[in-house]
Amino acid sequence: MGLSGSINLFDGFNTAANTARARAAAASARSAHERLRDTVALDVTQAYYEYRKQAETVSVAEETAAAAEEQFNLQQQLYAMGGASMLELADAQARYVDANNSYINAKYDFLIADYDLKRALGEGRE
Repeated sequence: MGLSGSINLFDGFNTAANTARARAAAASARSAHERLRDTVALDVTQAYYEYRKQAETVSVAEETAAAAEEQFNLQQQLYAMGGASMLELADAQARYVDANNSYINAKYDFLIADYDLKRALGEGRE
């Protein structure tokens, strides 16, 4: 009975080449991970600032619509008392309608920004 074995003392530099390839692949994976992390962070930051901007826009549009409604109501009272013309009343009504449309559009844009922020944060998935 005998036992035999062999040890390959020279592998033609395969081990060194394989190690170098593995190191290069690991560095590439780290780099890709860092790029992805930076992209996600940028997306979240942009979505957050857009959300804040749209929230402020809604607030301003709401105030503008309230002021336009008050002005329209005053013009209606003045018209009823003969202190304003039909043209002035129609102009106030047009400003009121425009302000309300702007408010509705601002709320719509805010909802989109809210959704985009939640999506960027990974929330809202069902």
